[in-house]
Amino acid sequence: MRKKRIKVLHRPTTLETFYCLCHAPTWTETLIGLNKPYESFLIELKDRKYFQDNKEKTTIKWMSAQMGFEITKVTKWIKLIYEDILDLNYHEPEKFQSIGTMHTLHLRHYDNSELLNVWLQHTPRVFERFECYFMKAKVGTDYFWVSEINHEIHNGTQTIHLTLKGGFCNPYREQLLSRALFEHTLGFRDQYEKYDFEIDEILLSNYRM
Repeated sequence: MRKKRIKVLHRPTTLETFYCLCHAPTWTETLIGLNKPYESFLIELKDRKYFQDNKEKTTIKWMSAQMGFEITKVTKWIKLIYEDILDLNYHEPEKFQSIGTMHTLHLRHYDNSELLNVWLQHTPRVFERFECYFMKAKVGTDYFWVSEINHEIHNGTQTIHLTLKGGFCNPYREQLLSRALFEHTLGFRDQYEKYDFEIDEILLSNYRM
């Protein structure tokens, strides 16, 4: 019986999560006025410009001392703010609306996945790179590539769904992978149950010129 693959899950530090918030202050500030337990903390973060002028000094302990909040509360609030942004983005995406067309990003990196609604002026093409630092705390990387594009019309409004995979794309490998799936050299679930290096070995052994 084949040994079950161990899941590769990302567990961010509090500081990594804080840096993700710093990269999306507009999104972070959508939570102001919602009567959250961290309201005063969030307002002070905004007023202090997320400590970007003292970036080299920033630690959770230093930040707590500067703001006068307990370090345990700061740690808890930073993680809660991040999760609340994702939750609000999912349930009320219109609060994140900007210029362009709504795109729903389906991001995946190893066994980490998340959905994010954003507005883009141009739809990236398959195999193009896509960077989103805000998602690093959730999925473990800020570098992605577009693997699939789907268009949806709901109630007269267009939504474009982008499937993004973490890391860097090798278009030739992806073509071989599609061929292997079509020829049943690989099964559909092999994409999710095997490590990438195992899939690469199968592709190389079957399609090496």
